[in-house]
Amino acid sequence: MKKYTMLVITITMILLTSISYMYNHYYTEIPTIILPSPHINSSRFGEIKEMLWLDNFVSEDTSLLILSSQEKQGIDYSSLFYLNINDGQSILLSEFPSHKNLDHVILFDNTFSSRNIITPYKAGIVKTTLHKNNDKDLIVSSDMIAIEGFENANSIDYKGQLFFSKSTDKLLHRKDFYTGSFFSTFNTTSAPSYTTFYRNPYYIVNANLLDRVLTYTSVNKNNVYLYSMSFDGTPITKFNLPLIKNVITAKAIEDGYGFIGMNASDEEELLNIFMVRRSINRTKDLDILDMIPFHTDIFGGVPSIDSITYNEDYTLVYTYYDENHKGRLKISRYNQEPKVIIEDENIFGPVRIARKMLNDERIELILYFTSDNNGIKIKICDVEGNLVKDITNMIM
Repeated sequence: MKKYTMLVITITMILLTSISYMYNHYYTEIPTIILPSPHINSSRFGEIKEMLWLDNFVSEDTSLLILSSQEKQGIDYSSLFYLNINDGQSILLSEFPSHKNLDHVILFDNTFSSRNIITPYKAGIVKTTLHKNNDKDLIVSSDMIAIEGFENANSIDYKGQLFFSKSTDKLLHRKDFYTGSFFSTFNTTSAPSYTTFYRNPYYIVNANLLDRVLTYTSVNKNNVYLYSMSFDGTPITKFNLPLIKNVITAKAIEDGYGFIGMNASDEEELLNIFMVRRSINRTKDLDILDMIPFHTDIFGGVPSIDSITYNEDYTLVYTYYDENHKGRLKISRYNQEPKVIIEDENIFGPVRIARKMLNDERIELILYFTSDNNGIKIKICDVEGNLVKDITNMIM
């Protein structure tokens, strides 16, 4: 009798698991989330997909990286430019066939072993390296690395190891290169160079090299949930339960050893601004720094967020919008109350922050975009909202 009871229990559990899987995966709709975009067609650079500050580990130059796209002989090509905002001089760093899903992505390698700038191309990734010679001239080199199946990748992070998801499967993919970095000592040459994990990812948030933790999102019951796992695939939480629910957007913090983002609050039409330093193992690791209205910009893009960090110190900058899509700029700093720094300009799209040298002074600079009857403007302000420079003419 006991044998039959166990059989019934086993069959029941299989049925319940199957029903749960079908509910979560076959009756799930991907949420419509439009990421903030510059919406700029530049006569100088082409259709701009991304603009961000050059990572200080690569170079402390007060410069921007611009990733743009142009069609040539029926093929879309991406171009990566270096723009010095002091003198307006630009350099073409690399050019390559555009990736159909990732033509807006610029990443920086880990700060322990490499100064690589990583950009996806149609068949793999491009590693671009910058350094200066004795005459302070900028020297550029690039290397294209083909990766099988990468043409279907739809999210990515790179920290000496490549992590990516694909639109054609439910796997997280990890490609190891074993290039002799500090962290490669933790890997053995007998370990496989290519590994997959069945995680049904929506997009990859952050590969935390210090803690060897990968953070990613997945869609269940029409909502985006955030999860973490170790680099070997072991879930961080028991039964791989989600760490944050109703995620709108999430990304790595400046050093990559944590992440920031926004998720829908329990209060209607509000977003939580959250931050996690290092890895998240339980809900108390999550800091809720602010709440903002959940409206989109004039192009339908969700609010944007960016950060700089140094030990405990941090500055988060983010946009938010009213019901008429009029944008404002707000910051949240360590041991300070969040405050609005710009509210009289019609802000839209991405916002980017960095700590750079300007006029022999280290200053936190914020790149942002505005739109009015005179067109789109590209501006730089400080953390008090004071205009530092209008670089529209440099870009357009």
